[in-house]
Amino acid sequence: MIIEFASGDGTVTRYLLVLLWMCSGSVPCFATFVLKVQPVQVCDDAGSNCTNLGPAGGADTGYLYASQLDTIWSQAQIDIDLLPTVQWNNTAAQRLTFTEQNGVFDGTFTSASGAAMPGLPTDAVQVFFVKDFSGTGYNGTIGTGWVDNPLTDPAHSARNSGLAELFIDGRITLSNGRAIMANEGFISDSLSGTFAHEIGHLLGLRHVEDVNAGAGNGSTQDPSFTLAASSPNLMWSGGPNYSGALTLTQNYPVNSLQVAAARHNGMLLDPDMNGLGVLQAVPEPSSFVLLGLIAAAVSGKLLNLTGWLAAMRTRVSAG
Repeated sequence: MIIEFASGDGTVTRYLLVLLWMCSGSVPCFATFVLKVQPVQVCDDAGSNCTNLGPAGGADTGYLYASQLDTIWSQAQIDIDLLPTVQWNNTAAQRLTFTEQNGVFDGTFTSASGAAMPGLPTDAVQVFFVKDFSGTGYNGTIGTGWVDNPLTDPAHSARNSGLAELFIDGRITLSNGRAIMANEGFISDSLSGTFAHEIGHLLGLRHVEDVNAGAGNGSTQDPSFTLAASSPNLMWSGGPNYSGALTLTQNYPVNSLQVAAARHNGMLLDPDMNGLGVLQAVPEPSSFVLLGLIAAAVSGKLLNLTGWLAAMRTRVSAG
């Protein structure tokens, strides 16, 4: 694109503007939606013995699940924005019975000691990281759950489990956008598939087994399809067999019907009831780039394109 500016002395200056959008940082290439996820780390009443969030990277990578989740959900052009972790100091909440986990989902959980349950975040979903819940086999009695049955070699093995509220527009609507997860062992980054799987439930995706059995009604928000047992998919209840020879998107693919359903339901899921869904559109960046380049040309100042674009990506992600 060429833009001309005429100065007071009649001089015409021509600027060749090359519009670029650099695909890196917190907003992946082609991301059209952003989903904010608030991790809640449950610690004991004294604020120690906290639950395991997942794999920690170096100073440049931070919380490794963040990049893994982005990679998996980029298939639906959804950027996963992990909010700062909230610490919840409540010993009783570290091991949840079936009734207690439902109390976490609906916000009615109470205990004799410890801090009150965190409230709903604004325009975001919540994931509570605990030590035990029904998904780890815990039922409130001694000898059940992962705490009483730890891994024999946690330095070289890992496991995690998750459970989430299902929201499907017009069909299953009682959801506060909450999920529960437990991590144990060295926490391989390959286990990010479970985290991404629970996000799928929050956005209205059923287990593939249930869809194969006819649970869907053929609508955009609750699609019907049949998937062979040998075909990998993010939403198998037990998860597909993970292969280190495959990429994350090959191990955990989502089909076009699932993408449409996740987008539809995510834009309508509104736990804080402020009229805005948890899944929100990302502003088109090209208009920001164009305005910035024109402003720089008019002022006659040298534009640091790389730095400016990085700043704009941060603004788009934060907005």
